[in-house]
Amino acid sequence: MKILYEDEDVLVIYKPAGTATQTNRVGQQDLLSLCKNELARRAAKDGRGDKSDVEPYVALINRLDQPVEGIVLLAKNEGAARVLSEQIQKNQMKKSYYAAIFGKPITSEGVLVDYLQKDSKSNLSHIVSIPEGQKVPKNVKRSELSYKCIKTVDNSLEIGMECVKYTISFLDIQLRTGRHHQIRVQMSHAGMPLLGDGKYGSAKSIEISQKIHHRNVALCAYQLSFRHPSTREEITFTIEPEGTIFRSAI
Repeated sequence: MKILYEDEDVLVIYKPAGTATQTNRVGQQDLLSLCKNELARRAAKDGRGDKSDVEPYVALINRLDQPVEGIVLLAKNEGAARVLSEQIQKNQMKKSYYAAIFGKPITSEGVLVDYLQKDSKSNLSHIVSIPEGQKVPKNVKRSELSYKCIKTVDNSLEIGMECVKYTISFLDIQLRTGRHHQIRVQMSHAGMPLLGDGKYGSAKSIEISQKIHHRNVALCAYQLSFRHPSTREEITFTIEPEGTIFRSAI
């Protein structure tokens, strides 16, 4: 667990790809549990309690999919959680991502607006068509993001007697709404699947990801801006991606 910032109200954490933000799976470690354990350990060390006491208050404000790396914000008290959650609901937090997609983007920059519906049984989201003038169902959410291409790289890989040629493009994505699997679903639907995405990738992007041994989703939440729950000042946190896929471009 890498703490980027901490005070009495908030915790800002770097989550590596492969670590769950929160999980109900027995025996699987997640970021929320790590934070609670760390705060409980500190309290015991300082003589303010032990692990038999009520567990420390920690609330997730933003979540990242398990195979995604980046910045996660947590609140350390109910008041802070309420203020920060309101910013999320009103789309007042600024969330920026780097993504590596298979192929080239349709345009060098653009805006994607879709309607997403989550299937709780499969834990997948999909895009639905809403005819003009038709009321949007409650379980369907308007989803918007913008993207800009940073760099496009043509690659080749020798696998035995085979020479595999492929193209990767690196994008800077501004998330304007926060929906379940939003970036992964919208980019794939627009013909720009993320490398390493076994759920939403195309057959070709999945094949190339396997051949180059890229197992996690090529997505990094590299910047987060929000108003501090106590001071109300806007603060911004930025990281460099640790995933090897980004090292040649970011």
